Amino acid sequence: MGPASEVFLGGSYYKMKFETLQVGTVAGLALNADFAEYKEWGAERGYRYYFRADKPFKLYVAAVAGLRFVSELPSTFSVPAAGVVLSDVPFYDSSTLGVFGANLGFSFDLSRSVALGLETGPRYQTGPSDLEGLAGTGLEPINDTGSRWSMPVVASLRFRF
Repeated sequence: MGPASEVFLGGSYYKMKFETLQVGTVAGLALNADFAEYKEWGAERGYRYYFRADKPFKLYVAAVAGLRFVSELPSTFSVPAAGVVLSDVPFYDSSTLGVFGANLGFSFDLSRSVALGLETGPRYQTGPSDLEGLAGTGLEPINDTGSRWSMPVVASLRFRF
């Protein structure tokens, strides 16, 4: 857009396998959960403004917005001490999440075509669509969350053509 500003696009992919987690208690007994594999991919676009754009070391601020697409997340809940198992319980539905954030960072030009950078800033992600698979169990509020704040730190190596 000019020497002091740019529009950018970024992408992400995340995959995680779960182990058994203790997620609470029922009548004083451990409540465990086994979740399915979690997958997420997304895209963000933003605007970055550089201060001292004509210098090799440039501070910048940025605004970011995007979408993340999350796979459904079924789970198995168990209370081993009581021999109770709830299999294949819908926990979260596949969802499209909004992402919003701001960054503060710097870029250091190693040459005309290569720059090293570091940035951080708060990110907010909306929550996934919860399902009522736990209706009637007394555990209904367990999936009433999912939105989150994070503070990613990103190192970058940029190549200009």
